[in-house]
Amino acid sequence: MTQFDHVLSRYPRSPRAHFGKAQALSALAERRQSNAILEQAIGECMKVLALDDVPRELFIKAGTLCADRQSFRGTFFSLEFSTILHVLIGDLVGHWTCDQQVASSTPGHALPGQYLDG
Repeated sequence: MTQFDHVLSRYPRSPRAHFGKAQALSALAERRQSNAILEQAIGECMKVLALDDVPRELFIKAGTLCADRQSFRGTFFSLEFSTILHVLIGDLVGHWTCDQQVASSTPGHALPGQYLDG
């Protein structure tokens, strides 16, 4: 963890350092069974997703880890995040699958289909 913090102190916009820290925090959260540390891991993933010029593969890995780790918050939140992630990476088949899961779990929710208008 210290190594990632050192790199981030010099390069605060490094997507690889944020992702590495997210992975380390995720593993630590699992070992300690700590939701607080898990929230920190999710926060690091979100930082990767918010940065400009993140390599596509790293963006997908960070988004996938983020959605997976958010599953403890509840199924709907993870599905909603996943469907948005699929749209961002251009995976319309994955988006459609997530949309169907959101629609079946929460009838009447505005999310399904709203990103494909036009």
